[in-house]
Amino acid sequence: MSPLRLALVLATAVIVAGCSTSAPPAGPSPSVPAGLDAIPATPLPAERNGIEEMPSATVEAAILTAVDAQTSAEVSGALVRSTTREDGTVTQSPFSFTFAGTERAFDASATWSGATVALSGAGEELWIAADPAAASALGRPDAAGLCLASDDPLRAQWAWLGSGRAIVETLLGDAELGGAEVDDTGQSVTFQVLAGGAVVGTVEVSATGQPVPSRIELEDPSGAATVEFSRWSAPPAPIASGCDDLDTE
Repeated sequence: MSPLRLALVLATAVIVAGCSTSAPPAGPSPSVPAGLDAIPATPLPAERNGIEEMPSATVEAAILTAVDAQTSAEVSGALVRSTTREDGTVTQSPFSFTFAGTERAFDASATWSGATVALSGAGEELWIAADPAAASALGRPDAAGLCLASDDPLRAQWAWLGSGRAIVETLLGDAELGGAEVDDTGQSVTFQVLAGGAVVGTVEVSATGQPVPSRIELEDPSGAATVEFSRWSAPPAPIASGCDDLDTE
């Protein structure tokens, strides 16, 4: 598998069977605790958002709505794709990424197999800076430093890394979230991620205020992902402004 294909596979969450009912589960799946739709015995504290009480079919939408309401975020992810060779040996290919800012103004990066891509977005502008290994993998030697045209295919290839919402949607796909568990402090809720009848990971979200995610963990026979979210709506550090302030030499 080429580095480019690996990056696209990981970035579109193929590594998590959670987005495909045809992927094999990693052994027996634990049962999903009931209770998402249960009526609590006592009223929730006023500061709690009550997301653990929501019907499971609406949880992901509620999380995405909360993400959309934020003014900025920081995200970091570490993914590994596992490939089984004909002789039974398993190889692992790592992929990492970062995102900081908003959909309209952000810096992002991705690294895999010795290749690195940096992105900077401002409004409709999107700048890409790929090192030689990444430019070769992309088949775009001009991507070493390029302000992307509105119809450039690279925009679609990297759209998943253009906002907090896009990252969450890419990771979760059509998976179902259920089996809510509130931590002892009452500050966070952890949901199980289900796909094809299997539990393939967890999503931790805030139990107070907006139910924004803090951590997503996914794993199945094809790979694993750990993605952390922080600084929701915190004042962002100064970031590059798309194509305007970057050296094009």
